Amino acid sequence: MKASDVRERLIQRINAMTDEHCRDLLKLLEWRMQDQRRFPRQNSANPSRFFVQNHEYQGVIKNVSADGMFIESPQNVAPGETVTIIFSLFSFEDPIRITGQIAWKDRHGFGVKLDLNLRELIKTAAALPPEA
Repeated sequence: MKASDVRERLIQRINAMTDEHCRDLLKLLEWRMQDQRRFPRQNSANPSRFFVQNHEYQGVIKNVSADGMFIESPQNVAPGETVTIIFSLFSFEDPIRITGQIAWKDRHGFGVKLDLNLRELIKTAAALPPEA
């Protein structure tokens, strides 16, 4: 398919979308464009707990990179809110606890910009001796 045909089909589809779906698509596209600048994302299906404004919720980490993640959850959270995420990794006895800012939200879940580089946090945790 030629590039001009692809663009035409995209325009047709966008014109048929509701305003809400257009906003969701724009957020997704902007998020994907940011992803290309930094760290690659890895698909995941890792259950997690997260805390926003002292409320605990459940979600599933669907993808993760060194500086962010997408959490699938129906919870009503808002961009800019601080979130604490707790999840397990197979190679660690204790769960990982990390904080970040909610970067965007759509009807499937939300993206998080992590406060610390997750890759460095995991390297540091792996180097620590087990607690006695």
